[in-house]
Amino acid sequence: MQFTSIAESYKNQLLNEVIPFWEDRVTDTEQGGYFNYFTRDGTRFSDDKPGWFVGRTMHTFAALHSEFGHLDTGNKWLNIAKAGREFFNTSFYAGNGRFNKMLTRDGCVLEGTTSIFTDCFAVKGLYEYIHATGYNPSDIELALQLSQKLFANLKDPEIVQQGSHLQTHAATFMSLVVAQESRKIFGNKYQPVIDECINRSLFQFANDTHQAPLEYLAPDGSPVLTGRGRLIDPGHTMEALWFAMEEGVHTERAGQVLDWVIDRCYDEEYGGFYHICDIDGGKPKDNLDTVDYGIAKINWNDKVWWVQCEALVALAMSARLNNNPRHYKYFLKQMEFTESLFRDKEYGEWYAFVKPDGTILSDIKGFAGKGPYHVPRCLMKLATLR
Repeated sequence: MQFTSIAESYKNQLLNEVIPFWEDRVTDTEQGGYFNYFTRDGTRFSDDKPGWFVGRTMHTFAALHSEFGHLDTGNKWLNIAKAGREFFNTSFYAGNGRFNKMLTRDGCVLEGTTSIFTDCFAVKGLYEYIHATGYNPSDIELALQLSQKLFANLKDPEIVQQGSHLQTHAATFMSLVVAQESRKIFGNKYQPVIDECINRSLFQFANDTHQAPLEYLAPDGSPVLTGRGRLIDPGHTMEALWFAMEEGVHTERAGQVLDWVIDRCYDEEYGGFYHICDIDGGKPKDNLDTVDYGIAKINWNDKVWWVQCEALVALAMSARLNNNPRHYKYFLKQMEFTESLFRDKEYGEWYAFVKPDGTILSDIKGFAGKGPYHVPRCLMKLATLR
């Protein structure tokens, strides 16, 4: 298996196509924080500020500085990350460890503390910023306060489940990645969180009886084979798998679960991974076959940018760690698929949505759910994988 030349190609795409799309337009130099809504060519079409992309953008550019700091002329990337840290001092922070999900440009709250994931991204962005800037004591103290509140909230069903009465895999793997990234600041303080989340992802949500990675479980941890309980979310599953594989434990189990995803959710006719699937494969039942992303309604078998990103990383990681030829074969297929359909060589970045037959469903590059996060993170992982 050859990754060195592949890594170089992804590094080139990251630094010469994707990051240039964002770095000159993402920061609001007048009112703070970040812009996120852009057309294909980078024209801004909304000034609203999604809370998810305060932490996400902060994380991306701090990580870029840490990984490729010798290329960060004039600390440009670090200054972009700093804009996120400074935005913590605005109405973005709602108090008591919680952050608002959506703001206007001038700071009016459009949607408040409705998303625990806004909090997760803010905290993990702060970790990476502290790591990149040299461990300022006041930032570390803030990170500790926010972390303690966050991990407590992630255990609170009323906050996480928001009335659904189902356990969500998303809360588990987000707890995992935040705890993993906390090591840069707090060492192994949250190792018990990491161990518990890996076990839940690989041995509870991944169900041996059905040989399927479930997205939702009943409160007692049992499968729910009706409604949303039947859904498989290949993107979330593969994201959780590579988080777990980064720990270097249960890598073969992760590879087994990845096979379950391939067998149910890979489109052998057109390529790429479906957005969502039924537990038995194919179209979800109970009218759960579409997802509204705001700018477009996505069908279950459409191809979504972030799902393809997580697939690339999970397949590459399993191919390398498990010496798995099947996963290397699918990684190469996935690489060709994303190169031909998602990568925009003219304007940079990736398209968001592709129809099953390869038609671009929307050429908007940035909106509430998409910004400088999944694609840069994927390319950075692949650029440093040997």
